[in-house]
Amino acid sequence: MKLWEIGKLLHGGDYNVDQWLDRPDILAEDIRLMKLAGVNVVSLCIFSWSSLEDVFGIKAEETDSLEDSDENRFDWEGKTYKVKRYCDLVQLYGAEVMAVYEQDFYAGLPVLTKNEYGSGMAYYMAARSDVDFLRDFYARVLCDTEISRIVKSEYVKDVMVKERCDKEKQYVFLMNFSRDSREICGETLKGYEVKILEKYL
Repeated sequence: MKLWEIGKLLHGGDYNVDQWLDRPDILAEDIRLMKLAGVNVVSLCIFSWSSLEDVFGIKAEETDSLEDSDENRFDWEGKTYKVKRYCDLVQLYGAEVMAVYEQDFYAGLPVLTKNEYGSGMAYYMAARSDVDFLRDFYARVLCDTEISRIVKSEYVKDVMVKERCDKEKQYVFLMNFSRDSREICGETLKGYEVKILEKYL
């Protein structure tokens, strides 16, 4: 596992490919432009879920919206996490279960799954959890996929790190989104301060 080395920046967004299925010329041009822009991650077809069921290996059959005072729970890798806001009820069609709901009428149903698709892996979170789970989950995904990080640092609350490169240098942007000072990579960031670090490639 490679930890906290200078590496790739996840760069992308939503892409509703289903809008252009009858225009292969648009799809080809979009893909060309995304490659040119360095896009390496996208959320696909958020308005046409059924076309992605084979990718995730599940079928989302129902969504249960929770009251603000309601919550559910699930265990993953030895820790318990809360579920708030909504819970999808899904059926498996090839996906592997990573965690299940613990409470209510959907206790035992999948809340987190993964499915091998092509040369990659599709993960499905069937509910909204909290930042503790997201931090732990994405750390595991980074480990499993060997995506290296931009800087050698543990997570620092309210600090965002971005990277840009030209032919000669790497530029690392350290951005503090808190009014309080933060420490990262041996640098002290005052409230709302941004620092740019340069390194020759």
